[in-house]
Formats: sequence, structure tokens, C-alpha cells
Amino acid sequence: MYASVLSLPELFFLAGVGSVYAVFAVTWFLWYTCKCRKGGNIADSTQILFFGGGRFIHNAVFLGIAASHLILPRVDMTRDTPALYAVMICASRVLAFITCTIYWNHLAKLRFKSTEEYLLRRLEDNIPVYAHLINRIIAVCSLLLNYVMYCESNGVFSVKSLLPFIYLMISFGSFSALGGVNVILFGCTVLWVIEISGEFLLLTKTLPYFPKSGLFQRIVSECGDLYSPNLYIMGLAELLTVQPLYTLFQSASSASEANAAMGIAVVLAVFGYALSFLTARCLEGHSGFPIENNTEILHRIFGVNFDGSNQFTALDNPDEVTTITFTHLVILLGTRASNTIAFLLLHAHSISVHVYQYALPNWLRLGLVSDGRELHMTYSCLFLLTSYTLTALMMYSSNKLDAYIPNTPRTAVAMMLAVATVVMVSPLVREVWHVPTSVTIALFTLIGVIISHQDPVTLIKTCTPQWFATIIFVPSLLVCIVLSAFLKGSKTANPNLLFRTHLKLRKEQKSGHTNSIVSKENLRIIKGGM
Repeated sequence: MYASVLSLPELFFLAGVGSVYAVFAVTWFLWYTCKCRKGGNIADSTQILFFGGGRFIHNAVFLGIAASHLILPRVDMTRDTPALYAVMICASRVLAFITCTIYWNHLAKLRFKSTEEYLLRRLEDNIPVYAHLINRIIAVCSLLLNYVMYCESNGVFSVKSLLPFIYLMISFGSFSALGGVNVILFGCTVLWVIEISGEFLLLTKTLPYFPKSGLFQRIVSECGDLYSPNLYIMGLAELLTVQPLYTLFQSASSASEANAAMGIAVVLAVFGYALSFLTARCLEGHSGFPIENNTEILHRIFGVNFDGSNQFTALDNPDEVTTITFTHLVILLGTRASNTIAFLLLHAHSISVHVYQYALPNWLRLGLVSDGRELHMTYSCLFLLTSYTLTALMMYSSNKLDAYIPNTPRTAVAMMLAVATVVMVSPLVREVWHVPTSVTIALFTLIGVIISHQDPVTLIKTCTPQWFATIIFVPSLLVCIVLSAFLKGSKTANPNLLFRTHLKLRKEQKSGHTNSIVSKENLRIIKGGM
């Protein structure tokens, strides 16, 4: 079926991209296997597979490029959005990212490898940890559905028809299982190059249609949500509890490198978002074809039309099935597919690591892993299972778009906001017990379920979708603090786990030889307070 979509040069290009990644992954795997001929140490293998190692790939530039895929929405989320609203999305998420970076510096100074590890030590109970892990998995599935929905419903291409895209995704997912973070960082860099190339090609094609005036037209917001905190709250909750950015932050070898990587990430993310923003405005300025969907202009510029099912047809002859050009393919891969594949790689790695560390029972983990080589095999199996499951979910979701109503309250969003409340409160409030936090998560997730099952028309009339983030986050924050004031555990928090009392360690940047950002002396101080 895909032969009617791509010609031989395009297929060779996709095969070349997959081959480059395969050669790098296999080379790294052979090097690592030779290095660990006797099995290797579990701690060393954990560090290399989960957080990376070496300087050639594992540095601030590659970490920043990988992180840039996760900060701002890139899959058609600005092309049908008013210009002023798109700018507010960018500003809100950048501000949320800066807030998260401050939080990540705090966790990294304490040598915590993940947010789940911090919650386990801070609250001394597994329920908030499991809630955070479940939220991560559910939210990833929800975000992936957003990716599919935009590609399918906006006439970009059919996920099922452009089979080489699926083959490329499976290829990247399969070979990433061989090497962990180092291989994934290289893959994200290759995908970023394709993404930026596609954005530039699309900009050059559409630049003649850039509107000469009226770029930032005044938006009449009936619900008054344009300058509300909703965009910031949603961005903060997603970046803090769902996106695996802290894994990349913690992978750096020093505090300065970690913050440099995050600086590179936000610059590249804003740069890519700006390209997407400009092309969106150019597509809006195109008036050659009387069509409703701006995205369809992309295909018509190249003289083809996507019929909405499984093929492209010639614009001047709708009955003639045709192929797309190389430039057209690079634009489709760059502006849509590459970011989706990077999203899948980073989240498959994050879910695999967290499932191994927190979901597997101790007896099973000890039975499976006795040395570094067995850890590598276990990680590879988990990664393959996760990546294939996410790919299958994407294929399945393309058939269920009628049941998905965008921009409506959903249970996954409510749980994400409730979990984000607990994550934010934990380092700020001294006496937080696991019972109030667990009650808060359960209560406001239930409220989200109730709201999400109301009539969509009624919700829109009451502006609930526009203010859903504030409706859930602010009350859950207050409830968690109030319950913590009345329900207290037998122990008080270790002062070193709190943000305000840990500022002293932030001011003392002393060198050390550990793999963590925190120095040995700070580690001794932390352990002394436990």
C-alpha cells in the first residue's frame, strides 16, 4: 500500500536514516559487551544504561537536544492556533520549565535519581510513588493520543497508510533497546536534524504567503482564559510529573553541565517553536485554495491531495494515485513524525527504568538481575515491550478518533494535576504526611472523573475546559496543605529534604569525584541528617 505514497528515493532516504542509527546502536552494543565480558557491575551498568556515560555523546549539547523535544508542543499544535494564543503557550511553558529547573536542582543536590525516589524518602510510603508512576504511564498514553489525533484529523497523513513512518519508528525503538541513554541521545539528535530541516523547507515553501499585517489580531476570549494561569499550570504539571526531563538533567556530570543542557534545550525548543509559528502564519496567509483546514494547504502546495484514507492523489486529477516528492517527505517527517519518534524513545526509556526500579517486586528483580549483563538484558526486554506497546497504542488510537474530543476535561489531566500538587508541596511544606497526599490525589482524580463525564456542550458553555487546570490544581493545593496541618505522622521531615533549609548547600559549590551533581561533602551532610 505504501508504494503508492513514496517513490524509491524516499524509501532509500528512510532506509539510510534507519541504517545510520542501527550502525551506531550495534557498534555501541558491541563495545559495551566487550567491556563487560565478565558480566560487569550492576551499579556501573545502571549508571550507563539509565543515565548514560562517556563524553562523546553524553554531554550538555546532546542532552539539551534531547530535552528540546519535550518542552514545547510541536505536532500541529500551533498551526491552527491564533498567533497571540500560540505566543502565550510558549511563554507559559518556558516559565514552567524554569520553575521545574529550580526544583530539579534541589533534587539533584540531594542525589535523588528520580521524583519517585524523592517522594519515597520524603513521604515514606509507596502509595504516592505508585500514583506518580501510574500518572506517568496514563499521561504518556494521553499525550500520544494527541499526537495521533493531530496527524489524522488535520489531514497530514494517515498513520496506517504511511507505513514507512511506522517502520522507522519500530526501527528506532528496537535499536534503542541495545544501549539505553547514550543510543537514545544519538537518535534524538538525528531526529532533531530532520525536524529542523523539515521546518526550514516548509518555511521556504510558504514564506511568500506570510501575512503583511494583522499577525497578532486581538482575540475575544469569552471565558477570559488567555492571560489566566491555566497554560502555566498545565505546562508545570506535564513537565514536572510526565516528561522525562529530570532523567536528562540528572544524567549530567555536574551542576553546571546540567543547567547548561537545560539552557540549550529551552533555546532550541523556542527556536523550533518559532519556525513552526512562522510556517503556521504563512499557511494562514495562503489564499490560493478555498479549503477549511490550513494543513491541507501543505499538500496542495506540492500539487497533491490527501484523500483522508490511505493515499495521495494528484491535485489536477483526483482519480490518479501519486507519490510525494522528497521535499514533501522531509517536511512531513520533520514537522510531524520525527518529534513523535523522539517522544516515544524518551518515554519508553523513562517508563522502562521506573517500572524496573519501582514496579517490579524485589524478589523478582533480585531473581532476574545478578550482574550488569543480566541488567542489560532485563532493560532491553522492558524497553522493547514498552516501545512496541506505545506503537501499537498509536496504531489502535487512529481508529478511535471519533471517541476523542479535544480540549475537554479528562481523567488523565485531573490525575496529573493532583500528582503535581503533591510533588510541589513536598519540598515546600515541612510537615506533609503520606495520608493527606494520598487522599488529595484520590479525591481530585475522582472529581476529574465526574467532570469529564459531564455533557461536553454543558462544559463548554460553563467554560470548564478553559479553566479546568485551575479548578483542579488550586483547590488540591489548598486541600493538601490544610489536611497536612491536621493529619500528621509520627515523624517530622528531614530538614535536608525541604527546599528552604537546603538553600545553604546550593550556595556551596564544592568539587567532588562522584557521578552525581552533589559533592561528597554535601552527601555526608545529607546522610548525617537522616
